[in-house]
Amino acid sequence: MNSTLRFACVLCAMLACAALPVHAQQEPTGPPSPTPDPTSVDAPVAEDAGDPVTSDLEAPDPSALSGRPNGRTRNALAIGAQMSYQGYLEDANGAVDGTVKFTFSIYSAASGGTPAWSETQDGVPVIDGVYQVALGALTPLTRELFSGPAWLQITVDGVAFTPRTQLLPTPAAYVAESLSLPYTDTASDSNALIGVTNEGSGEAIRGEHDGSSSVGILGGDGAGVAANTEKTGGSAVYGLASGDAYAGLFYQNDSDAAFPALYALTTSSEAGRFEGGIVSVYEGEHQEIELDPDRNGGGELVLAEDGSRRIWMQAARTSTDGASIQLYDTDGGVGMLMDGQSFNTGAGRLVLYDNQSTATVTLDAKISETGGGALRLYEDTSSPGNTLSYSTETSARGARTWYYDGSGSETIYLAADQQNDTGALISMRNGANQTTIEIDAQESSTSGDGGQITLYDGNGNRTVEIDGEYGTDGPGRVTTEVLEITGGSDLAEYFDIAGTEGTPQPGMVVSIDPSRPGQLMLASEAYDAKVAGVISGAGGIAPGMMMGQAGTEAYGDTPVALTGRVYVWATAENGPILPGNRLTSSTKPGYAMLASDRTRADGTTIGKAMTALEEGEGLVLLLVQF
Repeated sequence: MNSTLRFACVLCAMLACAALPVHAQQEPTGPPSPTPDPTSVDAPVAEDAGDPVTSDLEAPDPSALSGRPNGRTRNALAIGAQMSYQGYLEDANGAVDGTVKFTFSIYSAASGGTPAWSETQDGVPVIDGVYQVALGALTPLTRELFSGPAWLQITVDGVAFTPRTQLLPTPAAYVAESLSLPYTDTASDSNALIGVTNEGSGEAIRGEHDGSSSVGILGGDGAGVAANTEKTGGSAVYGLASGDAYAGLFYQNDSDAAFPALYALTTSSEAGRFEGGIVSVYEGEHQEIELDPDRNGGGELVLAEDGSRRIWMQAARTSTDGASIQLYDTDGGVGMLMDGQSFNTGAGRLVLYDNQSTATVTLDAKISETGGGALRLYEDTSSPGNTLSYSTETSARGARTWYYDGSGSETIYLAADQQNDTGALISMRNGANQTTIEIDAQESSTSGDGGQITLYDGNGNRTVEIDGEYGTDGPGRVTTEVLEITGGSDLAEYFDIAGTEGTPQPGMVVSIDPSRPGQLMLASEAYDAKVAGVISGAGGIAPGMMMGQAGTEAYGDTPVALTGRVYVWATAENGPILPGNRLTSSTKPGYAMLASDRTRADGTTIGKAMTALEEGEGLVLLLVQF
């Protein structure tokens, strides 16, 4: 007997055999097994007609599946994972009454070995020695347990009954082997183990569930496999798999390319089709998904909403180009385009569109055969010159950016490298497209040159130049026609000043220090011919221009006004000071006084008073003159 029939015999034995252990009687039966619930699979819902997705496929005629028979009620036997067992138990005092702990085990031999299955049921009620249990209630039974001889071992409160009881099929199980159905059995695995043929007009195999709500047919009129359901939320075909198994497999011979291998039908329109290698899925009358494995030499996927295209993915945009993804707005206009290989350079590209399907942003990985990436922002691509922003990078000149005004005129230009290895450049233009400002990180092609800022007038004439390195390794230089200083009012020069007669303070008069060349000291004698100037910064008036050469004797840490307006500390010891009076040094260190002696004033005056000091001491605004 082959393995399939032997298993059937064991199932019959489980339903109708009687096997008696010591003082025990059994009567196994099997409950129906659970079936998967397919209600969680959503059924397609028909909607109003809309614009269909562009396709060169036509839906097959739904009448091709007509002629399905109505459902008929059939009986079916379902065998579960349990079997009923009844026995009689007595001890030395006779029939047992109470609750008992049983252990049931199934072995493949009459003695020895290890159990293939076992479970312990505690608290089993026994009445007048009779008990009944469901084997498999705790550990489900499997068909492999009965693929060969099966022996039942019963243990009560730790005491095992012997001998074991063999589980045998009933005579009816043997009769099943000779049923007169059109059944074929061969010994070769390459042939069908079960073959069913109906030479009449009916189906070869028909299965129904709940009357006619779900019907499955093998070998029906015009259909190899047909299934339909009338149950709301039900599934005509339901496949379930785990691991690497197939949940469903549909295959079409190349010679039958005109007929779909997979065809799904709703009550009024197509739900989906698989024809000529192309998969199409519908919702009502609208095609929502189209999958083509060979469009332009590669795969293509189209996703739609109410028949209007929303996403279009192509593995090959043309037979020679790379992948492409297009996203569409609710009006059907393109919102975004991603190209794995653009037409111009063969590099990747991203394009964004406004709500008028006009490209306003483009991002290119390569803009030319030798160029690098580029980002462009447009206000209106119908006028290429009306670009708002543009950025690119080339292998020889680095990153570059252009900014344009509303009329499309270039107003700002930024270059990471103006020419080969010449440094960065910023150039700005006025409304007449004339360059007026340039900031150059390297003023010439000579390696190591410094930066330069150049200003031009409206006619393009250079008017101001700030040179960080004038000439080769030269000093910084500012060149202009007019220099206006608004932060101070005197011309000062840096000096070192000794404080031998006191602490130097802004506004004090200083004179040449004969003991220290190039340095000054506080003036401390009247009509001093060595008088040199006034320390800048008193009275809130700062120097406007400061000079000095660092690292030489012509430098110091104190600015001394040589010309211009400055406040000076003065004393009225030689008479009141009035505006216009000449001032000279006094005997008080750092203070000025009225130069009343004309014969001594020549060569000793420091300037003219611009404010008065009638008595005492105080600050006087002085116009420095030497």
